Amino acid sequence: MSTKAHVTVTIKASKRKGLQRYSYVIDKPGNAAKETKREYYTRPFTAWIGGVRQVGGTKTSHGYECVIKGKVYPIIRVNA
Repeated sequence: MSTKAHVTVTIKASKRKGLQRYSYVIDKPGNAAKETKREYYTRPFTAWIGGVRQVGGTKTSHGYECVIKGKVYPIIRVNA
């Protein structure tokens, strides 16, 4: 039984002194390297939306999805 490939957006909390503590890491399907942006957000939800926008995701009735090379992948959120 195989699992369907998906895009994972991991929300990371850092130990910064300021208010903006959250960032995200994007893990695309396949052997692609994980993508990280040096942007920090105040809330975990805004970091999640930033990650979704980075991969070009849209909200559908099934959750968030993105298109990579003509294939539709669901976007999954993970809190680290």
